[in-house]
Amino acid sequence: MFPLKDTIGSLRRPIMTYAIIAVNILVFIFQISLSGQKVVVGTQVWNGMDAFTFQFGMISARFTDSAYAQTFRAVFPYSASALVTVFTAMFLHSGWLHLISNLWALWIFGDNVEDRMGHWRFLLFYILSGLAGNLMFFVSSLFTKVPLIGASGAIAGVMGAYLVLFPFAKVRTLFILFIFPYIVDIPAPIYLGVWFLLQFFNGATSMLGRAGTSNVAYWAHIGGFVFGLIAYQWFLGRERFVRIGRSAR
Repeated sequence: MFPLKDTIGSLRRPIMTYAIIAVNILVFIFQISLSGQKVVVGTQVWNGMDAFTFQFGMISARFTDSAYAQTFRAVFPYSASALVTVFTAMFLHSGWLHLISNLWALWIFGDNVEDRMGHWRFLLFYILSGLAGNLMFFVSSLFTKVPLIGASGAIAGVMGAYLVLFPFAKVRTLFILFIFPYIVDIPAPIYLGVWFLLQFFNGATSMLGRAGTSNVAYWAHIGGFVFGLIAYQWFLGRERFVRIGRSAR
C-alpha cells in the first residue's frame, strides 16, 4: 500500500514543507559524505556516518543510565548533549529508503496542513510533533542504547492533523496484487486509520515478548500521530478559518 497523492489542493505555496524537505536532504547528504571516513572512537574504528548517528541521534540510555552516559561522554567528548539530541534526531536518517519514505509522506500531507496553519505555526507544530514522538519512544524504550533517528514522529503528527482537518479527502494509493498494480482512491480516514492501527499493533508486539522487535520506531509514530490529532487546533490561525469558510460557500 503506497500513497501516490491526495485529492486536496492547497491555497498557497507550502514553503515551510519545502524547506523542511530540503533541510532533511542536505543533512542526509552530509551524513553519507561521512560514510567513507574512518573515525577512532575509544579503542575502536567506526564508520564516520555511524559515529555521527550516535553523537546526534537520541539514545534513551543517556538519560536513564548514568554509567552509560558517563562512558558515552568519555567516548564521544564532542557529541551533542543528550537533551539536544531529542531535537537533532529528527533530521537524521539511516538510508535513502528511510529518507524518501518519510519525505514522500510529508510531501503528500504537509502542504494541506501548512495551508491551514500558516507557515510558521506549521513549523512549530512539526517540531513539537517530532518532540512528542521522541518522548513517546523514550517512554517505551527507557534503557535502549540504539539511537533513535528520523523525521517520522514529526510527519506522523502532520498525518494526525490531516486526518481531522480533511476528513473527506482521499488518498490515491498503489496496490500490488501478485504482479498486477492497482490504483485506488481510499478515504483519508480509512488510509490513516489503518496506518495508525498497524503502528500500534507493531509497537505493542515489539514490547510483548519481543517477538516483533524491529528497528522501526513505532512508538515515535504513535506519539507524533496522537499529538497531531489533539494539538492541531492550537495552531490554526483565525484568518485561515475565515478564508476557507468563505471559499466553501
